[in-house]
Amino acid sequence: MDNLTTMSKDDIKKLEDIAIEQLKKGFTREEAHQSLMRAGILDENENFTEPYKHLGEAVKRLSQK
Repeated sequence: MDNLTTMSKDDIKKLEDIAIEQLKKGFTREEAHQSLMRAGILDENENFTEPYKHLGEAVKRLSQK
């Protein structure tokens, strides 16, 4: 795999930190979902689109906190 399709643990940690900061600022779940849909990361059913399937690990880790 190349760097375009894999994420390091540091990259995943950075995504977690960004998500936590957005939640602290009052970014709602719906706002987050709409933003991720516009970016092509999630589909309308809240599933990751094919290029972003690897983000599932980050989501699992966040939801366990």
